[in-house]
Amino acid sequence: MKKLLLCALVAASGLAAAQYPRDGVRFLSQVALNQFPGSPTSGAAINGYTSASGREYATIGVRNGTAIVEITNPTLPVVRAHIPGPSSLWHENVVLGDYCYSVTEGGGGIQIIDLRNIDFGVA
Repeated sequence: MKKLLLCALVAASGLAAAQYPRDGVRFLSQVALNQFPGSPTSGAAINGYTSASGREYATIGVRNGTAIVEITNPTLPVVRAHIPGPSSLWHENVVLGDYCYSVTEGGGGIQIIDLRNIDFGVA
């Protein structure tokens, strides 16, 4: 789970490559915000999901919705899906079971994202 959190945190925040040896954490990769659909300018909440096949994903709230990044290979993250949402600094999400629940103060209610087919790029 450490690889999930570090990879996802760096993806959303755009942090420069850095090492954190004191905490036992190593920088492995990043996804720049401009690599997400629509080139969002900010990121918010990050959660993890492991599919039935064992592949690992990060769900990331970005200014224009929710992005899902495969991080099974933490040195080669791949954006697998983007679910558009209202423009907002705060796209928060949580994963429970096979679903990601995403909300924002920008309106539109709650988005429920089915993650069961994310291995095929479908969310």
